[in-house]
Amino acid sequence: MVLTFPYPVCAAMCDPLCLNGGSCTKPGVCLCPHGFYGARCQNDITELCGDDFCAAVCLQECKNGGECIGPNTCHCPPQWEGIQCQTPVCKQKCLFGGKCVSPNVCSCRPGYTGVLCGKKVQVTAVSRCHYRCGNLEAIA
Repeated sequence: MVLTFPYPVCAAMCDPLCLNGGSCTKPGVCLCPHGFYGARCQNDITELCGDDFCAAVCLQECKNGGECIGPNTCHCPPQWEGIQCQTPVCKQKCLFGGKCVSPNVCSCRPGYTGVLCGKKVQVTAVSRCHYRCGNLEAIA
């Protein structure tokens, strides 16, 4: 028995088409079979091999001096971490909600200062200044 439906079947469309047996998972996104990579599965991993050596492939580039050492695996320098070596490392934790923004550099929340954001800023009372606005007439 064959079932037919009165409506069209929805499927993701990739234009250009996925290559090398890749399947379109959503518009413009290809899922590549083992051994292929690239936006359209156009690259063959074996093309990177020769003389008993295969170059590692990282589809997203390692950053901040990181080195691609295996399929999508970056080896990061000591001051960086993350999948692409994109996250700075602060040897000591930034305090009071401060964020590590580059190696060993904290960005402090308002009201805090210091290398690790450990010092609370002293807020002093500021007197309010009142200004009077009006039209000034030139005296001749």
